[in-house]
Amino acid sequence: MFISLESLLRLGWSFGKTVVKNRLVKAPQLPRVLAQYGPDGMLSATPGDHETLVAAGRCTHCGRCDVRALETDSFTALGPRGPRAFVQGVSRRPGLDGTVGPEATAERLRDLSRHCPVEVPFVALAALVRRRYDEHRALVAPMVVRAH
Repeated sequence: MFISLESLLRLGWSFGKTVVKNRLVKAPQLPRVLAQYGPDGMLSATPGDHETLVAAGRCTHCGRCDVRALETDSFTALGPRGPRAFVQGVSRRPGLDGTVGPEATAERLRDLSRHCPVEVPFVALAALVRRRYDEHRALVAPMVVRAH
């Protein structure tokens, strides 16, 4: 394997510029990233979002929440495919495909969490989906109006 001296010098120069620039300039990058990628669905995260999504990722898709929802006549409270599918969808695109209806009350969601073996936080997930859906609609609505 042959590495030229010129390639090493260019790589070193680029690395040095990056290190110096990052030490001198401490401007926050998050607002710029959100402005660029916000319309694509990358939305701001609150401090609890990561923990909520990690907890949703622990779901083993055992179906106990679906069984409990059928027993309590609340299967479609989190969407037409049931709570298990809701958790699976939230872990991929929270709030971009739709929101949670008013029939998903906190008590019903807590009941689903109690019957889940890994205690998926349905209340926090529903709040996350509602907030992200509202944020997404606020970003997309002006774009739709401008297109027409």
